[in-house]
Amino acid sequence: MEKALWLIKKTAEISQKIENDFWHKKTTPMLVKIGPDMTDEEIRLFVQAAKENGYKGIIATNTTTDRTGVFDKYKHIQKGGISGPLLFEKALRTVQLVRQFDREEGGTPLVIIG
Repeated sequence: MEKALWLIKKTAEISQKIENDFWHKKTTPMLVKIGPDMTDEEIRLFVQAAKENGYKGIIATNTTTDRTGVFDKYKHIQKGGISGPLLFEKALRTVQLVRQFDREEGGTPLVIIG
């Protein structure tokens, strides 16, 4: 988790330097992605780090690697993330937490995917 928060900060710093040095201070909005498998505290820390480092929005959910609800006979078929109905409850919980923590930090656009 510490590495991820450091990466959010470093990415913002590098992006700012590139914009200043090459794009004549034009800005490209950066967004941070928050996954549905993150804990409440991890979500809170990501939202806070995004705000502190000038990110312009948050992308929430995308896919999960949790196999809960997948029939045993299908678990071997799919590798990687799962989206769709199996993700719904986790995605909803994640979006609700992002909104809650984001309001505490002043509010930002939220892109919901997955």
